[in-house]
Amino acid sequence: MNEFLSKSMALLVFGTGITSCVQQNEETQRPNILFIMTDDHTQQALHAYGHGLKVLGYLEENNLLDNTVVIYTSDQGFYLGKHGWYDKRFMYEQSLSTPLLVRYPREIKAGSEVHDLVLNLDLAPTLLDYAGISKPEDMQGKSWRELVTGKKVPWRDAIYYHYYEYPSVHMVKRHYGVRTDRYKLIHFYYDVDEWEMYDLHEDPDEMNSIYGNPAYSEIQAMLHIRLGELRLQYGDSDELTQHFLQEYLNNRN
Repeated sequence: MNEFLSKSMALLVFGTGITSCVQQNEETQRPNILFIMTDDHTQQALHAYGHGLKVLGYLEENNLLDNTVVIYTSDQGFYLGKHGWYDKRFMYEQSLSTPLLVRYPREIKAGSEVHDLVLNLDLAPTLLDYAGISKPEDMQGKSWRELVTGKKVPWRDAIYYHYYEYPSVHMVKRHYGVRTDRYKLIHFYYDVDEWEMYDLHEDPDEMNSIYGNPAYSEIQAMLHIRLGELRLQYGDSDELTQHFLQEYLNNRN
């Protein structure tokens, strides 16, 4: 963190306000960074948004705005009755997605959109990239700095998700899965053994599982293979799941 702050002016705005503000290092040509993150509580989200606007106003008044990377994101989305649920945590689109807005006129064209699959794992490597710092080897994410400029760069074709906090207060079943640009495969486990699969182009609301549908047999097999590859990539496995599940249950007793 000290290296990050020494190489770039960092303004980190969360639900409770600005958490870090340091002066720009005049010896570097690297951009300033304004990172705004709101949570799922409306009052705190508006609080952070208000702070962000004040900081943007200051940067503009002092001719610093166009040399500042502005990143706005938030907590996961909420189900407001969709899928019969309120809250989040399920792998369905409503809470799997997160808003991500970025402004940096020197590299990003205004109004451009990126439809590649990015993760919250990518935020830290990206901030380090803008600050001119190499990513530590144990970070699993990737910097999307070049991606948002419109360049064609090698990128992931699928993302992995695993929710394991059950039984617990939220009562969301344990599940893991893979999502590509079009398809999603989910496995619910522990006290159930249920697979779900969705074609997000034909069924964007994920109301009809096509798992086991002969018309999608090849795609289903591909998703199973890709899921196994991603679990291996991130060091996840059934054996590891059982180990931590037992540890979790023992700690509850």
